[in-house]
Amino acid sequence: MKFRRFAICLLVFFAAASAASAQAVRNLDTVRRISTARFEIYYPQSLCEEAGRLSGFADRTLAELESFFGVPEERRKIPILLSDTSMDLNGYSTTFPSNRIVIFCAEPDIALGLASLDDPLYLVFLHELTHEVTLNIRSPLWKLLKAILGDFVAPSGWMMPASLVEGQAVSIESGLSSSLDVSAAQKAGRLNDPAALEPVFDEKRAKLARSLWDVSGAMDFPGSGNLPYLYGALFVRYVGERFGQEALVQLWQEAGKGNVLLGFENSLLAEGIVKKVTGVTADQLWADFQDWLGEVASEALSRGDRESETASSASNSNQTLRSGSVPISSRRIGAFSAGNNAIFYLDKEKQAVFRQDFDGESFSHPRKLFNADGYVRQMTLSDDGKTLLADWRAYDSNQIPGPAQYRFDLEKGILIQDKARNDAQAPAEIASRALLQYLCPVSSSGQTIVYGLLRVGTVVYPARVFDDGRIEIWKGMPGAVRSISIRRNREPATSEKNSESIDIVLGLVGDDLISRPMLLEEDEGVWSAWEVDCALPSGGAHSPVLLSEDRLAFSSPGLNGINTLYWSEFSKTRNVPGGWEPYAKETTAAQQDPGNTLQASVQARRFPEVFRTSRLPYADADSAGISFQAMDLTERLSWSANLGLNISAKVPEASLAIALSTLKGRTVLAVQDGASSGPGSSATRISSILFEYDRHRSLMPVWKSLDFSVDARYAGLRTNYTADSFFNLNPDYVAVSFGIKAQYSTMHSSSFAPFDQNGVLMMAALDLEDTSVSTASLAFTLQSSAALASAGIQADVYLSGSITSDELRFAPSGRSYTVSGSTWISGRPAEYPAFQEYAAIEGKQFYAFSELSVRLFSAGFFNKEGQSAVIKMPLSPSVLARRAGMVAGSRFALLFDNLASQFLSSLFLRAELDFSVLAGLAAQNHLVAGCELALPLAPSLAGRTFLVSFSLKNGW
Repeated sequence: MKFRRFAICLLVFFAAASAASAQAVRNLDTVRRISTARFEIYYPQSLCEEAGRLSGFADRTLAELESFFGVPEERRKIPILLSDTSMDLNGYSTTFPSNRIVIFCAEPDIALGLASLDDPLYLVFLHELTHEVTLNIRSPLWKLLKAILGDFVAPSGWMMPASLVEGQAVSIESGLSSSLDVSAAQKAGRLNDPAALEPVFDEKRAKLARSLWDVSGAMDFPGSGNLPYLYGALFVRYVGERFGQEALVQLWQEAGKGNVLLGFENSLLAEGIVKKVTGVTADQLWADFQDWLGEVASEALSRGDRESETASSASNSNQTLRSGSVPISSRRIGAFSAGNNAIFYLDKEKQAVFRQDFDGESFSHPRKLFNADGYVRQMTLSDDGKTLLADWRAYDSNQIPGPAQYRFDLEKGILIQDKARNDAQAPAEIASRALLQYLCPVSSSGQTIVYGLLRVGTVVYPARVFDDGRIEIWKGMPGAVRSISIRRNREPATSEKNSESIDIVLGLVGDDLISRPMLLEEDEGVWSAWEVDCALPSGGAHSPVLLSEDRLAFSSPGLNGINTLYWSEFSKTRNVPGGWEPYAKETTAAQQDPGNTLQASVQARRFPEVFRTSRLPYADADSAGISFQAMDLTERLSWSANLGLNISAKVPEASLAIALSTLKGRTVLAVQDGASSGPGSSATRISSILFEYDRHRSLMPVWKSLDFSVDARYAGLRTNYTADSFFNLNPDYVAVSFGIKAQYSTMHSSSFAPFDQNGVLMMAALDLEDTSVSTASLAFTLQSSAALASAGIQADVYLSGSITSDELRFAPSGRSYTVSGSTWISGRPAEYPAFQEYAAIEGKQFYAFSELSVRLFSAGFFNKEGQSAVIKMPLSPSVLARRAGMVAGSRFALLFDNLASQFLSSLFLRAELDFSVLAGLAAQNHLVAGCELALPLAPSLAGRTFLVSFSLKNGW
């Protein structure tokens, strides 16, 4: 629908956050509800315990936050949904289409930087509730506008950059998890986790100075989405230490006034709210923060050097960082493993797993093993070295992602899903699923021991689980442990060496904020822990694995989403005291809160909160009006209603659409009334009813999907339509049609800007349409399309034709019927895009259209420090120029029937500007403005020598 284009662009400026499009409840399962004084908590039956516990602290936590930020108590209850459909801990708070919080309940993934969340439910709720409070701070004027237009009118979200929005929430999560006294900082939360903060200090060691807007969404390389959380949290801490927490509260209160002309930072003619509150400009304050950050990084390095010297007084001390590591591959590397002098790694750019062999001095050329997407969590080499085991993500029958295991036979080159590993029921396997991450089973002395990582409170320990369910942990690691890999000793058993001995390599982050390896070694049943001396690049050694007896392979992050695999020789330097100790599961004080168990749970509707709407004005080149949009809390049922004016035809338009979505498919019922024009006709009113069902299936183990859809349409059409006949619904003719379509796609965006498409797409469709103006039988239509895209080159081909009726015609501007010399618009839209250069050409029975485009260049805008270019405006908001590009191409069309054919072609050149208007969260979103010059190669047929068109679309 036309309103959607502008409505989404409008949200770039005004909405604080928009909901993710991810169904949060399985299929059409019902959700239950617990009501508290301030919240409506909805949950599936599987999360009954979590919902009860949440109800016990939710009201108290909200009251504390409101008191801290100095905001009055809201009258309306806040809806919360607990979801069990994700394998990763996550959550979001949004004001569009209405205020709501969704929490995806799962154990934190150690690799995703949330390992220190000792009470995931409470801390994720606290983080998202902070957004709910801060983004709903409004002055009286904006409260009035919010009552008229909806919750999405959130002025603090326009004013505060994402680094402040997310940074404030991480700060609360880290320092206020049990008390709103910032001085009483707890150990939980990312601000207290050196492993979580390491990416910031990696960049400081690389002498990289990100700007405020760079870390607020302007940077869009893979992994940059974490920058607002980390930089923002440190910035909030710095501002709080320098000016006091009351300054942060005052910033939010000023942001809630929504004075965009004042803005967050200084414009050319006005001082922003930062200067108003702190007396320092935003640019200067950020520069001071960068200096402070550098001092913290230097102190951490110095502390690491001093500790290393003290610990190694009896041996040769290694420097914190020294050269000597040798790069293997520099790409966007995912999971990797090593062994038998070979390394196996996932290349996320090429979406495949590769192997490189080591001859003692260098690695061979990469050899592709199998295709894979970015959801390979871990790879390990089997004990015999013949099989590569991969822990992956797969979809179940409900299209819900979950863990799955695959094995690749290195000798036969075959990849299969490992059902035996998936269905294993050994006691150690069962216990480890609940407690451990990065599982590594090892058979020893007739039993299976599962090694991995166990989170106890905020600390991660190496752990092992025995067949009888006993758990032991290794205490005393000099840093935060974040990865584990295991290498079996495969030497034959001798009297000198036990063949069952193993080596465990740990990746940990020390107080110097640098990742480094640590070795746990078993020799004839005796365990010892060793610090390791090896060459570390500036990014440290992440996820180290043993390449051979005396060599390590590891990953080290580089700049802007690229990381490098290295290898280095290593030696053991210092024995660290420690040993395996029995572990019994403990419950934290927060987790002991039984919750509101006395409150009765009542059966809720399947679609809670579905009538909370946002009312957005919409506009584009053809129409303008107001749109009502709503989505139920489970994200399954949504509806929209629009009322406006078709500007070009000067007639009203209206629509109502209801969509029901599950992870398996989507059903849409829509009623529309609007005007359209076709070849050789004036404005035609189309009053239609549409029913459509789409079925989606994701295919594993690579990015592939199958889509199948059926639809039925009834359309009443009226020619010579004018505004004064809007309430006259008597059509001149009607059209009834049915369609079926199938589509296969591997299309995906590239990882790096300008995010061009890659992959293939194939579509085939069959429809039949009967109109009261046609004298022939039902018109059966075949339509198909194909697209191929790679590295900035894209080719699209569309074929359409009627196989039973020569009255149905296809033209560059759409479908129509030609009966006795008169043209009547079809009741179905065409499956191909409009060829605007030849819009006046009348249709033929068959139509082929193709477009070939090539990206000539794409260049980013950066200042001399490598920061994104911000253009200060006379009055805020400023404009951030991301990049400019140029696309060239050609379009072709072939129209033909039994009597005549016609060939049409044109050349086009399109300039694109990717930019953001820096109003708060807008830096996270791209606006792409385009200006296209098209030259028809047959101007006499086109009726013009050139065509200039403009476009504005979202580019994120």
